Amino acid sequence: MTGITILPRQDDSPNGRIKDYAVYVSKDDKRWGSPVVQGAFDDTLALKSIAFPKPLTARFVKFVALNGFDNTKPFASVAEIDVLFQ
Repeated sequence: MTGITILPRQDDSPNGRIKDYAVYVSKDDKRWGSPVVQGAFDDTLALKSIAFPKPLTARFVKFVALNGFDNTKPFASVAEIDVLFQ
């Protein structure tokens, strides 16, 4: 794996737009370790690309929304998540 893409919710509602995130990978779905990458998105509907620092071998990917642009509502939304390979 070389990264992932995240497509935000594509309707007119800003509810659940993710600001800060962390991405974890695992070979066995039990040991996740530290995030392979953390960052922040801009507040747009555009497709977001997250590149890993180096290619990784794993079976599982966990995307964690740490907070959103509206901190008063405790939820997140995503339209699509795709894994990128070399």
